[in-house]
Order: sequence, then C-alpha cells, then structure tokens
Amino acid sequence: MFRIAAFGLTTGLAIAAASASPVPFSDPSLPQTTNPVVANSEFNNLMRQAMDGDASSAAELRLGDIAQFGQERNDEVARRWYSLAAAQGDGTAEEKLGDLYWQGAAGISRDRTQAVGHYKVAAGRGIASAARKVAVAYANGDGVPADDTQMLRWGRKAARAGDAEAAGMVGYAIMIGIDGSYDLVEAATLLTVASENAPSADWRNHAAAIAQEAQSKLTRPEREALIARLARWRSTLDGE
Repeated sequence: MFRIAAFGLTTGLAIAAASASPVPFSDPSLPQTTNPVVANSEFNNLMRQAMDGDASSAAELRLGDIAQFGQERNDEVARRWYSLAAAQGDGTAEEKLGDLYWQGAAGISRDRTQAVGHYKVAAGRGIASAARKVAVAYANGDGVPADDTQMLRWGRKAARAGDAEAAGMVGYAIMIGIDGSYDLVEAATLLTVASENAPSADWRNHAAAIAQEAQSKLTRPEREALIARLARWRSTLDGE
C-alpha cells in the first residue's frame, strides 16, 4: 500500500494543515492591507456588508482571515465566515474549512473525516490543492480508508488542475507499480511535470532526480512518447 513518506519529501507532499504549526490564515493570494488605519476601515466596511447581508463570498473569505486586519487570530470566527463563504460556492473557503477540521483548532475538534468531506467539495469547485489533500488522505488512510485506487484518482485530478505535488506523488506511485501498470512513460511524464512546477528548490531537485531515474529506464520509442506526452501536459497547464 502506497504511503506518502515513500516519495521522500514528506513535507512537500503533506497536507499543509497537518503540520504542527497553526493553520496560517494570512492568505498571500488575497489582497493584503498593511496600513492599520486602512485595514481597520476595510474591516469595518466588510463587517457592515456582512451585517446587511450584502457580503460576497470573497468578502466573507477575507473576514475569516481577520489577522490581516490587525485582529487577533480566532478559529471560531474563521469557521463562521468560511462557512458562509463556502455556502455561496467559494472553493477556497471550503478548503480552509477542511484545514480547520484536519488539524483541529481552538474550539474546533479535529475531525479528519469531515475535513476530507470539505476537501472533496472544494476539489469539485476547482481547487487543485484540495484534490491533492484528498489523495494524501487516501494514501495514508487518514480520515478515510486507505485506498490506492482513490489516491490515484484524486491525485490525477489535482495534477491535471496544475498541482505539481500531486503530479509527483502519482508519478512515483506509478513508477513503483501501485496501479499495476508500471507505465514508466507516464511516471516520467508526471515526475517531470512535477519538477518543472515544484513549489520549492528542494522539492524540484528531488522530483527531478526521480524523474531522471524513470527516464533512464526508457527505450528510444518510449523517450519519443515521453516528449509527446510532456508537450500535451505543458499545453494543458498553459491553458492552450
């Protein structure tokens, strides 16, 4: 049975919320406000919209991350606003709810089965990292029964949506025969894609080394097939 640790860089593939450190609510993908006066004014405006029932899911998502407004971190407040944003169909908020339940927080009991449920909903809304977190859960039997078939299914979904860590995880799983195919061309393709889009230098180097190992075992026709598959993957990830 496949385990994430088998890939080597457990920190690169682990669910972010499973770390010992608190879930970071400051999201760099969201607009950040550093001026305390402006931050307080924006916070008040967002709260006014929320109280009037006019807040968008994006506004509610930002309210969940109250630390960016100079407010003290509050997991219960975060859960409330993320739940409201998720109810409006916000996939990022759904994933953040999953993170809260995955790790557990002040006033929130850890419930990894519920966390995986939120990740699945978020993945259905196009959040690639959420699909990867589902794959990790199935790989490790955490929150759901261990299931390599489901791990590969959700990992491929995340990889197709551009998640490099998922591509590396699935590529390595195929390379060692988890799916029974031992398709080295597919393994090398996914591992190469992972190395080209890795989130860190260490992760990129690790994925590249395993990709080279897979490539070294390919025949000439398989290498030609690899080039063609990589072109298709790069085209897909570039949105062409």
